[in-house]
Amino acid sequence: YSGQKYIQKGMADNASAKKELETEKQNFAQQQEQVTQERQALLQMAQQMQSGGMPQVPEYPSEELKTSDPLGFSHAVEDYRRAVEKQQEWKQKVQYIAEQEQLANQQAEQNFLSQQAARVAEWLPEFKNDEKRKLFVTDLKDKSAEFYGLTEEQFRTVKTSEEIMILNDALKWKQLQKNKANATKKA
Repeated sequence: YSGQKYIQKGMADNASAKKELETEKQNFAQQQEQVTQERQALLQMAQQMQSGGMPQVPEYPSEELKTSDPLGFSHAVEDYRRAVEKQQEWKQKVQYIAEQEQLANQQAEQNFLSQQAARVAEWLPEFKNDEKRKLFVTDLKDKSAEFYGLTEEQFRTVKTSEEIMILNDALKWKQLQKNKANATKKA
């Protein structure tokens, strides 16, 4: 009975995990679709800009027109105002799309880094603990600076789980070689 209960509990856990995964998958697909649409709009606006499609603002009507043709002057001022509004709307759209693109890139980068962290956690169980992870990263950074002379900027380029594993193994080997010399002196 308890074995059957354990199996049923495991199946229920698997089903809930599957539902969560499907929900995340759908959310991700929706986000990708939105990003694709925004990118297309940005590309269209960039093409318009290159072909001179950005709304141009005419010169403000001269004061001479005001005295010679007051009605024409008021029409010209209204045309000028509309052109300025169109250009401002266009710039706001471009700015909005650029901000959305930047947010999407940041989100994609964050997703990528979390995936890589999960992969490293599979290889190094201590990477799951936040405190141990911070110590591991600090130690990795310090040792890579000591043994290989990596700067802060160079260390920040290490992002994939494979790079972290290779760097960790290389630093452990360097540490062993350093300790080997000390062990030989003691002997």
